[in-house]
Order: sequence, then C-alpha cells, then structure tokens
Amino acid sequence: MNIAVSTGDGKTICGHLGKCRDFIIYEVEGRRVKNKRLLSTGGACPGHGEGESHTHNISPFENCQAVITQGMGQGMMDGLINAGIQPVITRESDPDIAVNLYLGGRLAGTSVSTCSCS
Repeated sequence: MNIAVSTGDGKTICGHLGKCRDFIIYEVEGRRVKNKRLLSTGGACPGHGEGESHTHNISPFENCQAVITQGMGQGMMDGLINAGIQPVITRESDPDIAVNLYLGGRLAGTSVSTCSCS
C-alpha cells in the first residue's frame, strides 16, 4: 500500500493539501515503511490548477490508500473519498511520525474539513 503525505520542503507536512506541489509517497508493507520517495507535481497544485480554481485533481494520489496533510477543503476531501482514498488531517508536522501513527491506528481519517475552501 502507498500513503501520500503533503510537503513543501520534504521535511514537514504541508498546511493545505490543495495548495501543495510536493508529496512524500511512503511504500508500506504490513505496518512497516519499505521505501519513501518525493513526488513533485511539476508546479501544479492538486486543488488549485493553473487558470482553474478548485479543480480537485486527485491524480497525484492514485495507488494511495491514504493522504495525510494538515488541512484541505471539503471538495478535495470529497474527491479523495469518492476515489476510495482516506483523507487524514493531523496537527503532526513530521511526516515519518504521522505515517507511523497512522500505521499504528493512532491517526484516524476524517470526512469533514475544517478549511473554508469549497
């Protein structure tokens, strides 16, 4: 399984998924991280495509079971849920810690956004 974590610098979790351009993709086997790699969207934000606002492009998260971030709008959240991807919002800033909490069942998914985006 794969887990995507939003990041702006490769070291911390990004505060808003729809405005994030980079993601750490964790390849997980069982409850262990097997590998991780940085995925860049090449400058296009998944929630705010160039020239189009709130496009909710979930293609960077294909083959992911979950997406961990510090925030996202309800439209992005609904898009993930409809694609069978679990949205996870956390206050944790360290991607490795967040993924390990998720794998240990101590970081749950959500279906309600706290963001004012649509």
